[in-house]
Amino acid sequence: MRLIPIGAPVRPMSVPLVMDHLRVEHDAEGLEMQLIESYVDAALEWAADFTRRSVFSQQYSLTLPSAGQVIELPRPPLLEVSRVSVDGRDLDPDAYEVRAECWPGVLELKEPPSGEVAIRFTAGYDEDSLPRQIRQAVLLLVGHWYEHRQEVSLGLNAMEVPMGAKALLWMTRMAL
Repeated sequence: MRLIPIGAPVRPMSVPLVMDHLRVEHDAEGLEMQLIESYVDAALEWAADFTRRSVFSQQYSLTLPSAGQVIELPRPPLLEVSRVSVDGRDLDPDAYEVRAECWPGVLELKEPPSGEVAIRFTAGYDEDSLPRQIRQAVLLLVGHWYEHRQEVSLGLNAMEVPMGAKALLWMTRMAL
């Protein structure tokens, strides 16, 4: 199996929301904005890896040397399947059924394929569908990184705020 992201991912959280959380003015300078955007993207990537989901809305190309009639599409949630081909020949959409309501999403071929199967699909969340736990975990991580820009903080009380993020993300983690 070969899974390749195609194009730029779409961030499911607005930077103004994060800036409100951080209590940063919306007219922040360019470098400050770049830093916050970098923290947001890193926190979203961390959440995606931890939960084994596609948190960013992202198009993927999945290639399978051989497959059965039922193919699970990785990195849920599945939004759409835009193309299916067998040995380089595109299949008509009537030749398969997409079941996005399954977890993970499923592609059911009407006839067993006889060769390499290539599937182009989109998975992930938008701002309205991102689960609250993931949104809150990202806000916790970004807030922690914004306030503590070094790996180690010295002080009277040592606390790991990212553990709060892990606790939230455990609720949405996919099994292997």
